[in-house]
Amino acid sequence: MAAENLSMLAGAVLSFFFRFPGIQGWFDSLQPAGKQWVMLATLVLTTGGIVSLACTGWAVDFGLEVACDRFGLVTMINALIGAIMANQGVYQLTRRMGH
Repeated sequence: MAAENLSMLAGAVLSFFFRFPGIQGWFDSLQPAGKQWVMLATLVLTTGGIVSLACTGWAVDFGLEVACDRFGLVTMINALIGAIMANQGVYQLTRRMGH
């Protein structure tokens, strides 16, 4: 799986994750800026995890096509931007769920 696809999938999944009962209550209690920071932090951590897998050689074991070099880092930055866009798109579509 390409890193870009995995990151966008992670962005969408994280948006759904914060809609689960229990988690949604905590997340909804945050101010809008707090919600944005939580989403951004989880996406950056996810991207960092993928880079870590690439640099330890484990990415291949998970079928990820990420190199641990300058090109790989640029690819992951682009993937992070795609993940943020996917996350916000899904959030906009699902934010009224459960209300």
